[in-house]
Amino acid sequence: MTRDGFRWVVGQSAPKIESHSNAKLELLAAYLDRYFVTVSSQPQIDNIAITLVDGFSGGGRYQLFGEERPGSPLVLLEAVKRAERRLNESRRKPLILDAKFYFIDANKDAVGYLRQTLTDKGYGDDINSGRIVILRGEFEALWAEVLNGIRSRQRAGRSLFVLDQKGWNQVQFATIRTILSDLPKAEVLLTFAVDWLLSYLNEGPAFASAMAKIGIQGQQLAEYVEARGEAGYQYVIPRLLARDIQQMTGAPFFTPFFLRSQQADRNLWLVHLSKIVTARNVMVESHWTVGNTSLHRGAAGLNMLGFDPHWADGVAFDFGFDVQAQADIETAMIDQLPYRIEALERQGVPTVGHLIEGIANDTAATRDQMEASIMLLCRERQIDLVSAAGSQRRPGAKPAPANFIRLSRQLLIPGIAMPPRG
Repeated sequence: MTRDGFRWVVGQSAPKIESHSNAKLELLAAYLDRYFVTVSSQPQIDNIAITLVDGFSGGGRYQLFGEERPGSPLVLLEAVKRAERRLNESRRKPLILDAKFYFIDANKDAVGYLRQTLTDKGYGDDINSGRIVILRGEFEALWAEVLNGIRSRQRAGRSLFVLDQKGWNQVQFATIRTILSDLPKAEVLLTFAVDWLLSYLNEGPAFASAMAKIGIQGQQLAEYVEARGEAGYQYVIPRLLARDIQQMTGAPFFTPFFLRSQQADRNLWLVHLSKIVTARNVMVESHWTVGNTSLHRGAAGLNMLGFDPHWADGVAFDFGFDVQAQADIETAMIDQLPYRIEALERQGVPTVGHLIEGIANDTAATRDQMEASIMLLCRERQIDLVSAAGSQRRPGAKPAPANFIRLSRQLLIPGIAMPPRG
């Protein structure tokens, strides 16, 4: 057995995978399908260079309920093939996805199994040509080599790093910060076992050393330990951690949503980090696509990572990206958006694009859901949309990013503010 619990032996059946791990792979596939549609949306684009990095690749395939399931390397490879086929169905000029792959694993048996798996699946020539690079070693020891390879090949560095670590401290937040800083179009998908961290959180030196590996120490760790003794800690500590992850990675946009693990009775964070609001939106859409395997611990609306006094009473605020969550999002957005718009107006003249970027990390809503709420508020004459030329858009018109957005002048009385919430 290896430290990740999987036994890789060339010529033998692949190890078994739990259903929540399979859900990660399904979410990754859903994300990639949406990702390629988004990056190829402009018809004049005919070549997209991209690098896909799997930092904890494993052997490439698994068993689930007696059937073979592709591991993350095959999910990445098959997503590129699928995208090229689908995207070229309606194009006169073919779109070329110039993709390169790095598959990394520290276990020699996993690396050997992966090489055999890819050869069996017809990717032997890609390995020989260097389109697929298989590296044995720790991700933290090899990421700089991969980064240099991407920079030498792609100016903008369009790339996706899939970092499905076991536990929570195999990837340093400073590493992610460098990746996002050096590659403007990079995205990182990080597995983080936050429920396991909550279970093991303590004041001992061994735990402090484990947390220091990712950059959490001193006052930050003291806050977690202090919160561990309070009611509702399972909601409070992830919010402190989300704050620190965003600060330490320098990622303007992130999605700290969970994947359910019924076998372990604990849930995994699947954190998407990027510098591009559109990339975040694609990730949120993917969570809504997989539905009942995704989970958010918190309220709907624009206070996704806020603190709530009811946690002290042990009241859970979980929603599962289902029909009820959709209704809760709609209700909360209609109630809360005018207050956020009012706050933005005090700072200047906000646009729709400015508003959406400002609220992206505060909600589990997709861009379409945000725009639908804006359109409804316009129809109800609660807000106005104004074009760059100064003309008021008709109520119900789809908002454009450059449209100015403001509270309806019909509802405002000079000198009187909106009523306080609640």
